[in-house]
Amino acid sequence: MIRPPTNGRRQSADLSVGARLLLVAAVISGCSQSNHVPDSPGWSSPPSTTAPTTSSTQRVESPGNARAVKGSYDPIVPILVTRDDPSLVTGCRPWHAAGLVDRFFAAVNSKNAQGIEAVWALPTADSGQGWYSVTEGEPAKGGSNLVARTQDQLLTYFSGRFIAREQMHLVMTDVGQSNRPGEAAIGFVVTRDADDLATRLGGPNRLAQGKAVIDCRRQVFLVWSMAQNIGDSDSVVEAWPCPKPTDWMLWDEPIACSRGSH
Repeated sequence: MIRPPTNGRRQSADLSVGARLLLVAAVISGCSQSNHVPDSPGWSSPPSTTAPTTSSTQRVESPGNARAVKGSYDPIVPILVTRDDPSLVTGCRPWHAAGLVDRFFAAVNSKNAQGIEAVWALPTADSGQGWYSVTEGEPAKGGSNLVARTQDQLLTYFSGRFIAREQMHLVMTDVGQSNRPGEAAIGFVVTRDADDLATRLGGPNRLAQGKAVIDCRRQVFLVWSMAQNIGDSDSVVEAWPCPKPTDWMLWDEPIACSRGSH
């Protein structure tokens, strides 16, 4: 399984590019879309928006008292914010979105079913209004597609992923306006590895990409669609949604940004 270096993400990735340090004194509570990330029936991608943004890189720290998720938590890693849009919905600025993804992954990686349940709000019965979907390779050529449409289906799916020792880490996320009040649309690039993944799935770094919808007030996911393509390089990711610092590397701090022109 591919893992970050043992010393973790670099702690000074942004300093050599003139980034300014922003320390957030509250808990982080907590986008670009790929043509090859499937939509489930009944949901169309929110329109892309271009709004006034700020482009100076900020490094957002997690305080030591990171909020527990139903009694168990992993600290949120520092996040590089390379573009921000103050007009975004309260609770869905770039660091909020990145923090929510990071808490979701911390729960998955530590096999914490309660932690997963805490950051998801799927319906109790299939209504077509929310889902978690994963597409591996091309289903028409032997790949697979999984869709969980209820909270129980989601937890059942991840109980199997715990056995496969699935690990996910955020690489990059962007956040933009949604077509529903109080929600935000994000795109993401992540790493996803497990004992049962096919050879070459996600390339050498096991990259996956996708999009999701967040309820900004409740800090939960409503939709998640992710695809992991077969390949031999990081070109399995067709587009990187955020500007990158010049010396940034894959296992450095995750990058978050507002959606906008590059």
